[in-house]
Amino acid sequence: MPDEYGVRVVDRLAGDWVVVDREHLVGESFAGRRMIKFAAIGSTFERCSFAGVVCADASLGSGLVQSEYRECVFDGAKLRLPHGGIARFVDCSFRNVDLRSWECGAVELIGCVFTGTLRSGWFWYPVPQRYIEAIGREYNTIVDNDFRGLRMTGFYFRGGVDLSRQQLPDSPDYLYMPDGPAAVAAVEAELPDCPEPLRRPAARLLSNVQDMIDEGQQQIWLRRKEFIGPDLEPGRWVLNILDRFQAR
Repeated sequence: MPDEYGVRVVDRLAGDWVVVDREHLVGESFAGRRMIKFAAIGSTFERCSFAGVVCADASLGSGLVQSEYRECVFDGAKLRLPHGGIARFVDCSFRNVDLRSWECGAVELIGCVFTGTLRSGWFWYPVPQRYIEAIGREYNTIVDNDFRGLRMTGFYFRGGVDLSRQQLPDSPDYLYMPDGPAAVAAVEAELPDCPEPLRRPAARLLSNVQDMIDEGQQQIWLRRKEFIGPDLEPGRWVLNILDRFQAR
């Protein structure tokens, strides 16, 4: 049954399950709500507020019909997003958020601003094959987003996201290489001179970067600590060369 927000709600003892199914909401507020589950199916949200929402299982693009968010506010939200689904965000605000497990294979982001923390997941440029026919596109538009104030851990850009069209976190914790293939080639050229105990683990680390390139991500963005992992010395040896290709 509809609640005061005009959306279908299923109440549970520990909180709400909220489903917005093929609705067009303008200026609605979900601000401050605590939910067990939120699912949007083929719905459009214009200038809606999700500020301060806490949700353990938020699916902002459920089903096989795209949901769209235009000029919506998610400031201060704490969301676990285990299903990226099919969604499009245009000019939305994600300031001071805590987002977890956002695995985006069919998500578009245009002109959005992020600060806070994003823990684990990815943004993919090619749309997964299983979604292409349903949503009518082969690639996701991910452009003109501001990630400068966002702490990103365990999160990656994959498949060819144009990082020159984003404002990336400006911190020594991260390494951004506009020309990933050139950086990998430089490390490969120096591998024969790498000290023997470090050579094999250094090559394994380099292969992780090559895998991203092979998937189509020519511009490489890494969190240094995660890239090195437990192999401190091999990681430092590789990073010493990759740093030459850091964007200036």
